[in-house]
Amino acid sequence: MKFSPKLEEHRLRKGAYGSCPGAPYGVFELQGPCGERLLIVADDGRDSSWEHVSVSTKRRIPNWQEMCFVKDLFWAPEVCVVVHAAAISTTASSDGNRRDTVRYPSR
Repeated sequence: MKFSPKLEEHRLRKGAYGSCPGAPYGVFELQGPCGERLLIVADDGRDSSWEHVSVSTKRRIPNWQEMCFVKDLFWAPEVCVVVHAAAISTTASSDGNRRDTVRYPSR
């Protein structure tokens, strides 16, 4: 996963969640396709071997269109993602090994 120059424009650079441009992780805030501001937390997996992206809004759980929008910001069309609660997570590890299933504990 690489953060595109378009996405880098929306990286938070100051405050508790700020990070430097080009860092392998970050928090991004941008307008979503349905009019909501999206808060996105992303990590390229360099330190954990797992790429991860979470998305939220202030008012509600992100809808399917917003989650697809976020998925397309970070991964190629052929990459599978798993929708879990109010977040999306890739099923591909950063070492390139695909995982067929990601299991989450039931509530």
